[in-house]
Amino acid sequence: MWKKALNKFLEEWKDRKEVLSAVLSGSRVTSFASKYSDIDVYIILSDDVEWRERGNKMIDGCLIEYFANPIKQIKSYFKEEFERNSFTTARILSIGKILFDKTGIGKKLKKEAQMLMKKKNSRR
Repeated sequence: MWKKALNKFLEEWKDRKEVLSAVLSGSRVTSFASKYSDIDVYIILSDDVEWRERGNKMIDGCLIEYFANPIKQIKSYFKEEFERNSFTTARILSIGKILFDKTGIGKKLKKEAQMLMKKKNSRR
């Protein structure tokens, strides 16, 4: 049921030219989801846009929490969080499952996030 809701949600995003990639994250990827878990989606936008968005949407009884950010914002998060020893964005993208990737940027950012997580672990 949640996959059907996710696909409906993605229909609103995937044909937009500024949307480059989408990544499923959270408990749906880590296998810790319950029937009450939300669906976490990270939308990667082109750097041509000057906006970002965060929201929640209910589709077919499933709550979808989403974040939409341009590439430059994601890279800024990587840098800022690394300096603060906080790896929220890197964690999200490193374990996420790429749902679609029009240009390969999703895969590239996932690899960058995985490298940051390795650096994090080597700091201990």
